[in-house]
Amino acid sequence: MRNRCVRPLTAFLFAACCETAGAATPVFNEPIPLGTLGGSFDGDASAVNESGTVVGISTIGDVITPFRWTAANGMDSLGSLGGPGQALAVNDRGHVAGMCRTSPAAFDRAFLWTPSTGIVQLGSLSNESSDARGINNFEQVAGSTSTIDLVQHAFLWSSDKGMQDLGTLDSAGVHVTRSGATAVSDAGHVAGYSQTAAGSAYHAFLWTAATGMKDLGTLGGSRSLGFAVNNLGHVAGVSDDAMGRERAFLWTPERGMEDLGTLPGGTTSEALGLNDQDQVVGQTTPNGRPFFWTRGTGMIELPTHGTGSGEAAAINDRGQIVGRSSAPSGLSQPVLWTQTGTTFVVTKTADTNDGSCNADCSLREAIVSANATSSPDVIALSAGTYALSLAGAGEDAGATGDLDITDSLTINGAGTVKTIIDGGALDRVFHIHAGSSVLIRDLTIRNGRVLDANGGGICNEQGFLTLVNCSVADNVADGDDAPTVEANVRGGGLYTDGGTLTIDSCTFSGNQARGTIGSAIGGGMSVNSGLVSVRNSTISGNSASTGRSAGTPYADARGGGIFQAGAMMNVQNCTIASNSAAVLKEAPFTSIGGGIENQSGSGALKLTGTIVAGNHAAIGPDCSGLYYGSGGYNLIGQFGAPCGLQTGIMTGNLLNVDAKLGPLQDNGGPTLTHELLTGSPAINAMPPALCPATDQRGALRPQDTACEIGAFEVAAPRRHAVPH
Repeated sequence: MRNRCVRPLTAFLFAACCETAGAATPVFNEPIPLGTLGGSFDGDASAVNESGTVVGISTIGDVITPFRWTAANGMDSLGSLGGPGQALAVNDRGHVAGMCRTSPAAFDRAFLWTPSTGIVQLGSLSNESSDARGINNFEQVAGSTSTIDLVQHAFLWSSDKGMQDLGTLDSAGVHVTRSGATAVSDAGHVAGYSQTAAGSAYHAFLWTAATGMKDLGTLGGSRSLGFAVNNLGHVAGVSDDAMGRERAFLWTPERGMEDLGTLPGGTTSEALGLNDQDQVVGQTTPNGRPFFWTRGTGMIELPTHGTGSGEAAAINDRGQIVGRSSAPSGLSQPVLWTQTGTTFVVTKTADTNDGSCNADCSLREAIVSANATSSPDVIALSAGTYALSLAGAGEDAGATGDLDITDSLTINGAGTVKTIIDGGALDRVFHIHAGSSVLIRDLTIRNGRVLDANGGGICNEQGFLTLVNCSVADNVADGDDAPTVEANVRGGGLYTDGGTLTIDSCTFSGNQARGTIGSAIGGGMSVNSGLVSVRNSTISGNSASTGRSAGTPYADARGGGIFQAGAMMNVQNCTIASNSAAVLKEAPFTSIGGGIENQSGSGALKLTGTIVAGNHAAIGPDCSGLYYGSGGYNLIGQFGAPCGLQTGIMTGNLLNVDAKLGPLQDNGGPTLTHELLTGSPAINAMPPALCPATDQRGALRPQDTACEIGAFEVAAPRRHAVPH
């Protein structure tokens, strides 16, 4: 496998990471009961997002009621429209899809729930039933609806397009054949099931906007159903085999449909959940035994309570599993399974590596020890500056240079001001390797530097990386001072290629991509491929520049704040300001996209509720490229060619206006932000239904009748927006 972090590469399409043979067998803890809403039936958990929010059903009295559960608040009812309801899917914003009735005798109707709107019905393609079973981070909802022909069809719903009929696998008999959608990925893949002809058995399908509905076949029997899809376009579900037995399957383009078998003593199985690491969960019979499966470990039985029965319904990329297990009373209860892991406590700020993490444990020693385990681990960092000092870039075991992470790991700091990891300009700070699932929160990553390579602060190489309440500052991706060949540098603060990247409530500032005679790409971050979500974050004061050596630069400076090429990227309520792209010497090339450069024809970048203003470049000072799938309500200071919002919601966009931003400073909260000054047109300019529940600092949204565009919500007493 090519290492995308050691040298610059041109953009290429997102591909699955390599398999790891001989994977260690994980160990799961006893299931954690999630409680009840006080009714007579305990319920079931249906889905879990990347932050561990769980949704499902419980009861109030005898009424089936949708719930949302978090570790902080426990189980809360999502409310009712007068009849029973079910919560079936949740995205990383905590928004929920499901189905409900307005009365016990009414039709089921698909719904979308948000904290600000409550339950909102999505309607149907007739006056009869619909249900929603999947939701992605782009707020697309998948499910089933009755059509005007009074047959059930799969649908995909979005706020700008409404409910789209996905048809069936029998295009000629579409008016009489049936289908249903069960899941939708951030990449826009929809999984489900469809008849292939009138009266026929169902076949699992994979749908995309480009290909339409594809028949995934069966394991040799007559029927298959797709229940889950990941961002690679892989599908899990159940199929009859040639002997008529129901078997769990995983479908991939490379292998087709694979029989996952059963647990020892089992006769049938079904796969219900799937994550981006191709980890599958479900249940086998008899006795409804929950399982976890990977290609390296095979099928593992999950522990249960009571009578020993249960079902695993969903799994996130951190390996958290939800479903149901029998309670001691014999009733079903919603539960959460976690893997057994180790918490490593770092006891010193010095950078040492003696091969063990004990009473004398450095950050490097803790990471090396965590890499050696088979389960998700946690590293606890207290206040202090952890300065990397063991020089030696280029090795991938974490012994010297950057901190290599190869397994599932959470690193918890004490806050961005108190906990600082300093690269010492010896190498980048973190290298996230393929297949690893990493959460970093409440700390600062600064002063990393790479030479003729990508990712001055962080390089994510097909990993699953989440940053929460972090500052990524003053990192550099440098070109050689005496270049002999053209060399591009990408991602002063962060470079990501493949896998997933989630950034929530973070600030990227003072990072630089500095080319010599090659291109400088993405001062704050360079996104090459994969699935990327940036939410409630500030990208400020970053730069991409080239031409700082003798000789003429051979390429451009692009994307002072963000450069995107080949990814599916969603930017929600962010502030992108005071970034720059520059060519330092007179040349036939130029600087493009001071705030954001979205490379034309590559991937898709969706902006929603975001400020892009006060940036600098010769072409497209604030933005350059075509932005597909606008979520609306963006403020762009300097808008026009070569920047364009092509599709999606155009409502509420404020173009060619002064954002009236204060300086980047401490305005409260864990990270630096740009305050909105009095008279900013971004104030009170976004519907509450579209904005996150809080701003970057943690302040509640909205403070008035509407939310602010950008990452900063103004306190209620000072809300005076100019007319627009």
